[in-house]
Formats: sequence, C-alpha cells, structure tokens
Amino acid sequence: MASEQCHILLVEDEQAHAELIRRAFVQRGGTNSLTVAHTLGEARRRLAKAPLPNLVIADLLLPDGRGTDLLPGNGVEVVYPLVLITGHGDEEAAVVAMKAGAIDYVVKSDVTLADMPRIAERALRYWEHVVERRRAEEALRVYHDRLRALAFELSQAEERQRRQVATFLHDNIAQALTMVRINLDAVRASVSSPDLARALAEVRDLLVQPVSDIRSLTFDLSSPVLYELGFEAALESLVETTQQKHGIPCILENDGKPGLLDDTVEVIVFRAVQELLVNVLKHARAKTVKVSVCHTEDGHMCVSVRDDGIGFDPDAVAGRGAGGFGLFNIRERLKDVGGCLQLESAPRRGTLAVLTVPAIHEPSALSQLKR
Repeated sequence: MASEQCHILLVEDEQAHAELIRRAFVQRGGTNSLTVAHTLGEARRRLAKAPLPNLVIADLLLPDGRGTDLLPGNGVEVVYPLVLITGHGDEEAAVVAMKAGAIDYVVKSDVTLADMPRIAERALRYWEHVVERRRAEEALRVYHDRLRALAFELSQAEERQRRQVATFLHDNIAQALTMVRINLDAVRASVSSPDLARALAEVRDLLVQPVSDIRSLTFDLSSPVLYELGFEAALESLVETTQQKHGIPCILENDGKPGLLDDTVEVIVFRAVQELLVNVLKHARAKTVKVSVCHTEDGHMCVSVRDDGIGFDPDAVAGRGAGGFGLFNIRERLKDVGGCLQLESAPRRGTLAVLTVPAIHEPSALSQLKR
C-alpha cells in the first residue's frame, strides 16, 4: 500500500520536525492525507473519530504524555499501525514500545525525517502482513470452533444411539430370553420324561450366560442408573460393578456436598470415568483403584481416579486416543462443557486423573438424552 494513498496521522509537538516530515511526504508524491496533531490529547480526539488513519507516526515524548499511550496495552489488539519517533535513542524504550505493539521505532535525524515516507511504506507493508495473519488466525479459530461444535454434536448423537441400543437390548432381547427361560421351566415341570426334562434344563442353562452378557453390555452402552437415579448413583454402581467383575478393590469416596451437574455434563463425566477405569484395568496392573468426588468453593466438581499401578509418562501419550474415548477425547469433551482433565503419573508411581467441571445448584431441564 503506497503512503500517498493513505491517511497518516502525525503526532509531533515540535513544529520544525512536523514541517520536515510534511515536506518529505509532499516531495515523495504530494499527499493531502497527512494530518498533524501536536499533543496526545489532540491525537486521541482525532482517533476517536471515524475513519481511523491507516498509519500513526508519533513522537515518544509529548507535552501531555507519551506516544506509547496511543497503544491500547494490556493485551488488547492494536487496530492501527504506529511508528514511534524520538530524539534520543533508548534501547530499553524501544523494547517496551515494540512489546506494546508499535510497528517501528525510529531515532530522529535529518536523514530519518527526510526518509519518513519510505519508513511509512515499510510499516504499512508490515501491517498488511499483520492484518492478513489475523484474518487467517480468525478463520482458523472459527474453523476449530465449528469442528469442536460438530464433534460435540456427534458425541451427543452417539450417546443417544447408545441409549437406544441399550434400551432395545434390555426391553426386547433380554426380556425375550428371560421369558424363554421361564417357559422352559414351565414345560420342564410338566413333562414326564426324565430325559426330556434334563434336555430342557440344559437348554435353559445355556440361556443364563447370554442374558448376563446382554445385561453387562446394556450397562456398558448406557447405564440405566445414570438416567434413572443420577450421576452419583451411577458412579457408585460403576465402581461396584468394576470391583465385582474384575476382582480389583475399587473404592468410592464422596465429600457429601450437594452439587448437581447439567444433564449433558453428567454423561460426559460418567463416560470419562468409565474410560479411565477401563484404562486402569487394561494397562495399569494396579492392585487398588480409588474414585473420589469433591466440590470446590468456586462452584466446580472434581472427580479423581487414582490407581497404584505401573504409571506412565503423560507427555508421551497426551495426544493419543485410547479407544473411542481416549485421553485426548476426554480432554476435548470436557472443554466443550468448560471442564478440564489433569494427569499426574510417572513410571512405577501410579496415576492420578482429575476431571474438573462446573457444577450447578438447581436441577436443569431434561436433556434430549433422557427422552
């Protein structure tokens, strides 16, 4: 972008220096877009009016402040490029100015004042790159937000599907097999042939394991306790089932403080604990597992899973998924609801995983997952 095509605001209290800079721009191409302000206050008043200048050139030391005061500071995004000029070279001031968001820092001299049009063009070219990078970053942020929203929607859809399949298995397949067993018992009681009665008993016994497997699969797919009795009851059931099914001591501790979770958060946290327990059973070689629930004073609920197993290096697996709901997926799902996952582990020192999510104090409306 050529300087003669731009509106440039010059903030300079020394009239002679302002005149030299103005003449330099005139000689470079004859511009009428150079506006001069002699104080910080005057510059701020001009900047408060639309449109903003394409470039601000400001003296570092002004009668009522410093040129860096035109920068927002405190991490606020700079909305126009600013070149600072000063009569005294100061490396520390230059570093402070650049950190504050200045595009360039120029020490005044006859050469630099006469060369100000070229310095301005250089600053404007750099600013174009800054604006383009911001656009790209914003586009990437929007893309990531959309991708995360789609992933969250997919997770909810998956949970609804799991709930539907679990309900079908429980209400149809499991009950049908149970009725078959009952009818076989009735038929066996009515027959007079010992051989036939024995054969019917054998067939009946064959149905015991499939019914048990279906009930276990139903719980793994979608815990009915979670939907009927809530998160804490479901967590207690999960811990008991883990201990009974796998023979590993599994302890549940709860601080007893009231703290409800949003319906969607309940499902996400329950699935996360479920996956963490699966990881312990598969990889930790632990002798005991402890699940703890506590509520913080700032309105969050923390659920921790601690084991005394072989441990691992968290940095080495931070980005890898473990199954359908690995550590990476747990982190992403928790982010969607304002939560986080923290891991503490080391080889031969066990593992502590802490899930933190915002709690609520009043029951929420039934979510789609409970319909």
